[in-house]
Amino acid sequence: YCCPEANDVATASSVISTVGAYAEEKQNERITLTYPNKATRIFSDGIVRQVKGSFIAAAYAGIEAAMPVFNSKTRAVTTVFNELLGPKLTRGQKNELAAKGVLIFEQPDGAGEDIFCRHQLTTDMSSADTRENSIFGIKDFASKYIRKSLDIYVGKYNITADLVTKITGSTNSAISELIQMEYILSGSIISVSQDALNPDSIIVEILIDVPYPCNSIEITIVL
Repeated sequence: YCCPEANDVATASSVISTVGAYAEEKQNERITLTYPNKATRIFSDGIVRQVKGSFIAAAYAGIEAAMPVFNSKTRAVTTVFNELLGPKLTRGQKNELAAKGVLIFEQPDGAGEDIFCRHQLTTDMSSADTRENSIFGIKDFASKYIRKSLDIYVGKYNITADLVTKITGSTNSAISELIQMEYILSGSIISVSQDALNPDSIIVEILIDVPYPCNSIEITIVL
């Protein structure tokens, strides 16, 4: 998502109240809201033109596509734009805006210099499991990877003890592959059982441990 294009975001306080409120309305780990909502870009004809926030959101999507899912996108750099536009926010104001679930792009050295993602946030700030884009990406990737590994059993087998054994083995194999590829740190099967309410289905419960991004380092010096 790109942040609102409204004209009432001309000051830092209005950005926090308007854009921040928009993010809080979403409160969804599948939604990322980027700020600022305007930038300039040098096009192929050499002319500098202003572009809307949708271009910035698309640039973040490009960052996501270019990096492994399990890597944090915090501080990832984009060179797509020439200059970010909009009210200048202090560090405290950026913290306040980010706390509402807004992914902020920064350009500390000015026009023509690197632009980077301040923190890979979703609009659901309720926990580290929901606010970090890489964590959400890992969960999605792991579920799709395991589902694909079990797809060979769908429709071809009756539910028997032998099928449960096959599914258990394939699931453990998929977990080992995810660990080897560094998408997860560890994983284990909680249960594999026939659904009591839908007897033509099998429920597989899996516990995984994911790699969390290093967002801060606390240093204590003792004399």
